[in-house]
Amino acid sequence: MDLMIKFLVVALCFVIALISYRYSYSKRDWAFLVVGMGFTVISDYFLVLRHNYPMGVFTFCFVHIAYILRVSINREKSLMFVFAAIGSGVLFYGIFSFLPFLNTLVLVAGIYATLFVLDLIHHAKFCRHGGENNLPKLNRYIMMLGLILFALCDIHVLIFNLPNHIPSFPAELAARSENQIWLYYIPSQILLAISAVHWKKITK
Repeated sequence: MDLMIKFLVVALCFVIALISYRYSYSKRDWAFLVVGMGFTVISDYFLVLRHNYPMGVFTFCFVHIAYILRVSINREKSLMFVFAAIGSGVLFYGIFSFLPFLNTLVLVAGIYATLFVLDLIHHAKFCRHGGENNLPKLNRYIMMLGLILFALCDIHVLIFNLPNHIPSFPAELAARSENQIWLYYIPSQILLAISAVHWKKITK
């Protein structure tokens, strides 16, 4: 798939999220979704079209911050964890910056991975108990499935890039992972784009 087409598909998912406002279950929930998907478009612009990986990963961090706040029951506590994750990453980088493999991309990737794990944990709790918006189970599981596919995409991104850091890593495995990235990523964005919809409103 051409890179521009891939980017346009992600942008279309953002548009779908925007126009779901009319049918959203909760306007607050919808707002956090749109912020997250807006940063996704910005991130993919840097990653897919500009090949600016540090900036792309950096802006992707805000995607997961928005999604964490979307499902968090205690937003103040969640923000504390977010700032702790960012602060720990910066502190680690400051202490061990003399190591040859540490650079800006490694720093932001480490913070991004930590935020993604926090995001998955918050969504897992949200799926079981719901949040202040009390979204239906269907919406909760659509969100969770979207994030799981998102995580699988990122795992394949990691595998694809491992030969750049570990020369002995099998190139064939990395090549196969490249083909899987968008097979997980596009469905994940579609699911997230429709996750705020109040389906009973549409079916009436």
